[in-house]
Amino acid sequence: MERLVRIFTITVTMVMAIVLGAVPVTAAEVISFASKPMGGTNYYISAGMASILTKHAGLQMRVEPLTSTKQWGPLMERGEIDLAMDNAVDTGGMYRGEGLFKVGPGKLTKFRLLAAGNETLMGLWTKPGTGIKTIKDFAGKRIVLVTPPGSPTTTGTAKYLVDDYAKLEGKYRKLEIGSPAECTAALIEGRIDAYQFAAGPHIEELKRSVGIVAIPVPKEGAEYVGKKVPGIYSGAVPKGMYGFPEAVPVIAWRAVLVVRQDLSADLVYKVLTTIYGHLDELHAVHPLAKEWSLANATKTPTVPFHSGAIKFYKEKGLWTPELDKIQERNLAAGK
Repeated sequence: MERLVRIFTITVTMVMAIVLGAVPVTAAEVISFASKPMGGTNYYISAGMASILTKHAGLQMRVEPLTSTKQWGPLMERGEIDLAMDNAVDTGGMYRGEGLFKVGPGKLTKFRLLAAGNETLMGLWTKPGTGIKTIKDFAGKRIVLVTPPGSPTTTGTAKYLVDDYAKLEGKYRKLEIGSPAECTAALIEGRIDAYQFAAGPHIEELKRSVGIVAIPVPKEGAEYVGKKVPGIYSGAVPKGMYGFPEAVPVIAWRAVLVVRQDLSADLVYKVLTTIYGHLDELHAVHPLAKEWSLANATKTPTVPFHSGAIKFYKEKGLWTPELDKIQERNLAAGK
């Protein structure tokens, strides 16, 4: 098939060798699982889930690294991908066929939500001496916001937070640079004045070289963006993380696990009971895997839950009247 030429498929045997140790595959049923490419947080969490499902549920998992909804969305719509790990913002936008997040000519709606997990904490960063303390100080400065270039999520935050909420459209110089390492180097060398990227190791690099200043995202600003882009909300880099003396307000969204709509409710229920029944193994694969918990599983749903997931959450006492209302709204949005 054409997609097999385009996609480098990693078998679960290789994944388990990397993450949890090889476990023999005995099941005949193959479940294709789209994850982020190797090296990223969500890839390793996906790999851990795949290993757990093979080991404890008797499923044969095929992990396929795909970079975005633009790749796996059409494949799932055609029934060629069964599970996918992505984020609540991009999946919700694809499902609704909205603006920056639209994939293809119309809505892609043949998938459903299983669970939400780890947060992305998207912050704004500068160094001492730039004169930037708040977003308003971006005026007249060289700012990188769309990271990586073409990302619909950071394009949305740039438009709605900086241009609209802070009313800075046309008042600062917009630059595009790809990776956090490249942004860090550009800031150190004085080629830019601030940039947007998820909290991560680049912060430590700045601290070691020139120092770092976190630019707070006002809660009202994050909430404004969230009204425009479902799935975004006000979050915080915790006090003490990366040495920050106080919590740093940022924009946040969650990773989500989604599934083909027509997968059986029994299979979906089995997937969830297996993953949440072996959280000790999942949490061992990556520090952020600890955020995959029942406490976070039903947060910020931007697409409808699968019926098998609803059964699972009802049994766990997590399904609420508010989730019923959200489910109705999300179903209506996909029509």
